[in-house]
Amino acid sequence: MRQFLVVLANAVGVVSCSSSTSSQGNGQNTAPEHAITHTGGSAVETTVDGSRIIGPNVMLQRDEKGLRGQGPLGVVDLRNEGNTLRGFIGQQPTELHLVPNEKGGFLMRGMFGGILSSLEVTPEHIQGQLGRCQYDLQRYPAETGVAYNGQRICGAHIMEPTTITLSPTINALPPLERAALIAVLLGR
Repeated sequence: MRQFLVVLANAVGVVSCSSSTSSQGNGQNTAPEHAITHTGGSAVETTVDGSRIIGPNVMLQRDEKGLRGQGPLGVVDLRNEGNTLRGFIGQQPTELHLVPNEKGGFLMRGMFGGILSSLEVTPEHIQGQLGRCQYDLQRYPAETGVAYNGQRICGAHIMEPTTITLSPTINALPPLERAALIAVLLGR
C-alpha cells in the first residue's frame, strides 16, 4: 500500500509539472480575458472564460441568442434580434438598436432600464446617455486592449470618475455582443 501511495504521489507530481511547463513553454499568453469598470468608489470586475462572463457580482452566459444571467443590476436576459438587444436588465425593459457609424463604432439607441438612451461607442470615446447616467469617456493608453476614462453623471447630477477597460478579445467581439456587455457593465 505504501509503495502504491509513493508511486501515486510521484505520478501526480510529474503530471502537474508537465502541465505547468507545457502551458508556459508553448509561448501562448494564458492571461484571462477581462472587462473592468471603475466608477466612483465601486468596481465591477469580470473575467471572460469562453462563453461565460464571471466576477464577484456578475455571472453571465453568452451565446448566439444573447446574454443571460446575473449582472450588477440584477437579472440579465438580452436576446439578439438582428441589430437589436431586447429583453431585461434588472426589472426594467431594455430595447437597444445598434446603428453602425462612420467612426468604426456604433450607436446604441432605444430603451435601457425603462429610460430612453443614446450611447455612442467608437475607438476614441464612449459618449451619451445609458439609463439614468450620462457618460463622457475618452480613450486612453492601456497595456492591452482598450480603455476609456472620464466622467459620468447620474440621477442627482453628481459627477463621478469612470473607467472601463476591455481586453483585446472582448474589444474584438461583434458589435452586438460588445454592446450587450458594455450596457451591462456601465448601465445604471
